[in-house]
Amino acid sequence: MQQGLFKNQETVRTTVALPADLLQRSQKLIDGGQVANRNVLIVSALERLLVD
Repeated sequence: MQQGLFKNQETVRTTVALPADLLQRSQKLIDGGQVANRNVLIVSALERLLVD
């Protein structure tokens, strides 16, 4: 468990296997400055999916 990007939240490091296409598409968002990094993108997507 570590404190990282999300200073007010406890975080846990994990490994995710992504399809190559999703990895490439996510990299375009990162390179274009739309998201800071892949971790932020994944957390945002999960939060949207898991909204109560």
